[in-house]
Amino acid sequence: MSIEDDVALLERVPTLRLLGTDALRMLAIGSEQRNVARGDLLFNRGDDADAGFIVQRGAFRIENGAGAEIVAGPGALIGGRPRQPRWNIAR
Repeated sequence: MSIEDDVALLERVPTLRLLGTDALRMLAIGSEQRNVARGDLLFNRGDDADAGFIVQRGAFRIENGAGAEIVAGPGALIGGRPRQPRWNIAR
């Protein structure tokens, strides 16, 4: 895919579209495409997020471990939970 194709994919995500074309171009430059086969695992519940994933084709079933699930299709942004800052507070 070209950078322009990557930017077009990023623009399909409503949250990212708010960033504007220049910012999306920077994201596109630093992005990588990953092919995922049926049954592959992207992340586990509770994992720290070190990446976000945008579904380009197909769909992902996301389970919460308690029986609930959603299906994320093309244009969906998915990922693990955001990393939590580790604060050391002297008292």
